[in-house]
Amino acid sequence: MRFLMAALGVAMLVAGPIAGPLQAETEPALTLERALAESSAASPALDAAASGRREAATGRIVAGLRPNPIASVDSENIVGSGDYRGIRQAETMVSLAVPLEIGGQRSARLAAADVALQRADLAGSATSADLRLALTQAFVAALSAQDLLAIAQDQLAVTAENLRVATRRSELGVAPPIDAERARLQHLNAQAERDQAQTAEMAARVQLGRLMGRPVTEPLDRRPLDHAGASGPLLGEQPGATADIAGNLAVAQADADIADAEAQIRLARSQRWQDVSVMAGARQFQASNDVALVVGISLPLPLFNNGNAAIARAGHARDQAEARRRQTMLDTQQAIDTALADRNRAAATLRLSEPLMRTAAEAARIARIGYAEGKFDQLALLDAETTLLQTRRSIVEARSQYLAADARITRLLTPALSENGY
Repeated sequence: MRFLMAALGVAMLVAGPIAGPLQAETEPALTLERALAESSAASPALDAAASGRREAATGRIVAGLRPNPIASVDSENIVGSGDYRGIRQAETMVSLAVPLEIGGQRSARLAAADVALQRADLAGSATSADLRLALTQAFVAALSAQDLLAIAQDQLAVTAENLRVATRRSELGVAPPIDAERARLQHLNAQAERDQAQTAEMAARVQLGRLMGRPVTEPLDRRPLDHAGASGPLLGEQPGATADIAGNLAVAQADADIADAEAQIRLARSQRWQDVSVMAGARQFQASNDVALVVGISLPLPLFNNGNAAIARAGHARDQAEARRRQTMLDTQQAIDTALADRNRAAATLRLSEPLMRTAAEAARIARIGYAEGKFDQLALLDAETTLLQTRRSIVEARSQYLAADARITRLLTPALSENGY
């Protein structure tokens, strides 16, 4: 009777939700939203992205600045011989040269700086989305490790009870001694699996803590796992449905690469005449103390470098960017199909999780009672226990796979931001 009550208690435990750590009663659970907020505040990658954005914004200010004028003072016919001894015949010229930006140089620089600023915004958004994906995956992995540890602890308790019953039956002579040895082996294996699960759970918490910038000691909010599979499919039940990815981050970054290549072409064209300047000044003749106006203009002669090579190079970069955009579209759609297939496979298991658990738990309960009463042999009990253990683990794995695939789909479909909103 005592074993029957214990078996019923264990069966109720494995059939119900997996309980969290004991400190959950007094310490608030760490939610995914709070973990995301803390990881964003502690992330050096986001700090780097913000610095990159500020650098691009400052670069646009620099691109809009006009070139500085050049002041010069020249003195001729000094410290020579004969009449040019000393400075009596000196001719001194003071001039001011102003570089001219012709061919749309300034507007081309500003256009390239605008594209650089847009790319910095997109890089920041991509960094934020990547951090959210990594944090979500680490949080789900820690939750799964926590559940697997609870399963291992339950299994250790079950094998301990089976060992007690098998030893008792063997001592009474109603079961062969090998039953006790099998039960002892199962108990030792359960101890090893419990230890491995503890190590895995600690490692998962360490990984989550690295992303959050602090140790994670509190219990984790189980709602993401409990709600896994509750939402409907994003793109239909089967992969292959065409997603609207034209405005997502990856494609927007590819579009920005094309825009940058176009801006570089424009910039290369404008720089063919980048050294043009006009000069005006005054020349003083020391001998007569007369002053004369001096004007001039300087033009580069495109004898060796006419700028066509730089323009052609920028054109090839644009062709490469356009090809990469097409490849990005293909890669993104394929990644979405793969993630959707993974999510649907996990969802198929989760849809049957309740009947699977009820059936496996009931079979294990009957096997325990039957073995205790001598109606079943031990192999039937071990088979039922193994089936229940595998079922519980497969459900935890399916939940983890579902949430991981869902997070990947969300990342792949993350829209681009028109403003700095990361």
